[in-house]
Amino acid sequence: MKSDLTKHTLLQTVVLFFALASVFLFSGTIMPRQTVTLTGYTPLMVSIVTFVDTIPWLAMGLSLLLITINAFFLTRITVRFLSFSDKNYTASLIYLILCAVTSSLTGGFVVQSIVFLTLVSIETIFMFNKRDDIVRQMFLSSAYIGIASILFIPSAVVFAAMITHLIIYRTINLKGLLAALTGLALPLFLYCYVTWVAGGAFTAPLECIRTIFDEIFLRRSLNIFEMTVLQYIFIALVVGISIYGFIRMAMSVNHANTLTVRSYVYFVCLLAVLALTLALAYNTLDTLLPMIAVPLSVIISMLFRQAPNLYVKNAIALAFLVLALML
Repeated sequence: MKSDLTKHTLLQTVVLFFALASVFLFSGTIMPRQTVTLTGYTPLMVSIVTFVDTIPWLAMGLSLLLITINAFFLTRITVRFLSFSDKNYTASLIYLILCAVTSSLTGGFVVQSIVFLTLVSIETIFMFNKRDDIVRQMFLSSAYIGIASILFIPSAVVFAAMITHLIIYRTINLKGLLAALTGLALPLFLYCYVTWVAGGAFTAPLECIRTIFDEIFLRRSLNIFEMTVLQYIFIALVVGISIYGFIRMAMSVNHANTLTVRSYVYFVCLLAVLALTLALAYNTLDTLLPMIAVPLSVIISMLFRQAPNLYVKNAIALAFLVLALML
């Protein structure tokens, strides 16, 4: 009997997830209390991080809890909204591996909290297809992005992916667009208001955001010449799989469920805007890489579901795991 390493029941996925997490933890890949570079974060988030870091067990607990929640939240989105005929929980395992490789777990709860807000926004976006009150859903989805944005400035680019989703599903209209813009701006307005009530200038957060924007977008970003050989190999593997997955989806577009295709296109667009932001936003790899792991996990899990050659799938799965342990 041939064994498919990419197909697991929910129970098997849970067991494998915590087994892998334990391996990464004891191998030193996961170090929840290590501080990330807080470039791109606002003083509000820096204050939260400073407070939580004073309680070591709380920082560690939040980090491990959020990575678990985010991994299975991603699987929930994949199963519910990409119309799988068979429930595939691979996305949670891929997300864990990608996070370990990108060292996002060393960032503690601060990184995973931004990813969590992004996932909540994404699920709310996809709820457009299941509820009649589209305007309300657009407001809520944008509000989650707005909250993430007043904590980590580059996360605002997720809004561009949301607009792409509206265009793909042909649900965009003036009333909904105004609701989306209102939802995006409301957290910033509340941030300014609280600052004013506390005795500061109402526009102080806006000036701070502009300063952060200038710092991260007016300087050179990722230097590919500073990476190791293994990192090159892993990136090449991820890029190759993503391209192959896109080709497979394009070839089966006439036979696949329309909802699945549109949802897949959304995650491709999300990957594109996040990758572009990573290339432009200086010194923000600690947070943007795990955010990029979200669409990548979906794209790769879709390929594992569609790839016809069992041996190729198993080889890719093993390569992911081995490289993750080596990195």
